[in-house]
Amino acid sequence: MNPEIYLIRAYGRDDGFRCIPWGIVSIASYLKKRGYKLLIADRKEGGYSLRRITREIRGRDIAYVGVSAMTCQSQDAAFLCGHLKKMNKNIILGGLHYSIYPDEGLKIGDYVFKGEAEQSLLGFLQNGPGAKIYEPRPLLSLDDIPLPDEELMKRLYVNKSNFTIMTSRGCPYACSFCLDRKYRPERIRYHSAPYVCDLIEMMNKSFGVTGVFIGDDVFTINKNRAIEICGEIRKRGLKVTIGCFTHSGIDDLELYEEMKASGFSGVSLGVESGCDEVLQAMNKHQTVAQIRKTIEVIKKSGLRINVMFMVGNILETEDSLKATLALARELCLNGWVSYAQPFAGTAFREDCPKYGRIINENPATYWNDRISFVPHGLSRRQLRYYRNKIAVSIKAPVR
Repeated sequence: MNPEIYLIRAYGRDDGFRCIPWGIVSIASYLKKRGYKLLIADRKEGGYSLRRITREIRGRDIAYVGVSAMTCQSQDAAFLCGHLKKMNKNIILGGLHYSIYPDEGLKIGDYVFKGEAEQSLLGFLQNGPGAKIYEPRPLLSLDDIPLPDEELMKRLYVNKSNFTIMTSRGCPYACSFCLDRKYRPERIRYHSAPYVCDLIEMMNKSFGVTGVFIGDDVFTINKNRAIEICGEIRKRGLKVTIGCFTHSGIDDLELYEEMKASGFSGVSLGVESGCDEVLQAMNKHQTVAQIRKTIEVIKKSGLRINVMFMVGNILETEDSLKATLALARELCLNGWVSYAQPFAGTAFREDCPKYGRIINENPATYWNDRISFVPHGLSRRQLRYYRNKIAVSIKAPVR
């Protein structure tokens, strides 16, 4: 008989981006199709208290408990593992944080699975433990992951007006503040258009979801696929509003008009800075001129635009902050602004000692509204002043 597994997403402070734990949902769906019994719990959004988790584990013959965590959730993961150890449970650590810090995971658990873990965890369960740390084994076809069934989804919080889905894995860009290539694949793999629309249709009919946000790094990077999904949405008559991320330089009016006609209401664009030198240091593959052009094209399609800014990167100066504030005021769009955070596994982190000083050494508190890095020649007061001025310009929270 196959062992029963309990998968948990740890709790971390909410910075406003609410998303179900697709990592553990995908693993659970993949393993369930192959005959394994699974329970999933979300400490971040699902209201799963330690008492509730303990009660469920004690009421079943759970062979392994998996805990997934991003860096901001690592403190709760350590707390959970301490409790699970007292229950004599075999603990598996996964998620972004322990992919970067596997040795930290082994201090609080028994095994660490790095990166995409559907296939590596299946092999572990079929063959038994053969190591302490398991490397990623990315799926070649994402459609091998079944749609999550209602039994799994009913255990999670579902935001009906803004339900985030993932339709691809991988990113062609290498922004300095994002994970290094060794932690994430460059090659993009996609769910098929029918799969994507099956998921949207299921969430609409079974859970009443009326708004979907596609959380892929850049949904618009593959025009033909995006248009195919738009056509499938119209063919099925799906009545949902949809949003997604795009990137400066994707200036295809036909694509954006097709999206608008298919129920897309808007797109989010990472502007980041109003200074070309800072954008180049961030390896954003965009200029201020390209940002303006892309926004002009998107506006013609009728889609709303949400802009995202980031202050406090390397090469940041008061002049570059003034330029970013001026651009935010010029664009006159709604959006979000954050402080650059020196996460491990990023090129930005490697450059920090050369270009400034890290003033917050606790990665679990690398929050969007907390200053953790101060570039040379600037002060925390200056960063906070310009961050809040930009926030007012784009109608973002001032903190």
